[in-house]
Amino acid sequence: MIDPYWQLGQRVRLLRRQRGMTQAQLAERVGVSDNFIGMIERGRGHPTLETVNRVATALETEMRDLFQGAEHPGSTEEVLEELNQLLEGRPVDQVELVLAIAKTVLVRGPVRKSVERPRQGP
Repeated sequence: MIDPYWQLGQRVRLLRRQRGMTQAQLAERVGVSDNFIGMIERGRGHPTLETVNRVATALETEMRDLFQGAEHPGSTEEVLEELNQLLEGRPVDQVELVLAIAKTVLVRGPVRKSVERPRQGP
């Protein structure tokens, strides 16, 4: 079962980024600290329903929309948009490292657990 606080945080982060807002900007509109917004986005903050409603209002959405859709990573476009936002402004060496990791994963395919084979006799 998916942790509802994690799910809420994923949706808040996605919607905030789609609206081009920083955590500080959202926090100001909600009336909480940007640290608390960060905690919510990581699933560590446990906001009251009143605060969740203020977050929804600040993000110009309905409260129920904050609990829908986060159980899936989203469309390819959403995932690429989030990756692009994470890499924006990073040094070239960090971007190249992420690219190298992605290439390694895509070329090798999914990591599989090795199966221990029974030992043969002496």
